[in-house]
Amino acid sequence: MFKTVTTYRDFESREHLTSYVEEQVHAALAKYIERHDTRVEVTLNHDRATAAKLFHVGISLKPAHRAPIHVDKQAGSWHAAVRDAVKTVEKILRRDHAKRLSRRRHPRGLELTA
Repeated sequence: MFKTVTTYRDFESREHLTSYVEEQVHAALAKYIERHDTRVEVTLNHDRATAAKLFHVGISLKPAHRAPIHVDKQAGSWHAAVRDAVKTVEKILRRDHAKRLSRRRHPRGLELTA
């Protein structure tokens, strides 16, 4: 299984939040990440300087032989921000996976004849 690293910015870590992040990331991304040495970095930040209560979640990962993926989301709660960020990364990985499968099924240079 790949490794998830959770970093807290400007506040102390919380075990229940770390567990929630790991559960969400592993449940959504495990089927798209083939290599065990892939590292998923999740950064949690709460901007207290603004009047609005916004929670920021950033997810970064570097799949093998592919471009790095960086997603930043913000929402009114930790759980919503984590879900939004994970769903976005999952969508990116799902599309990439579908493109790679399509290339395998229909390699360039081969003409399909009927």
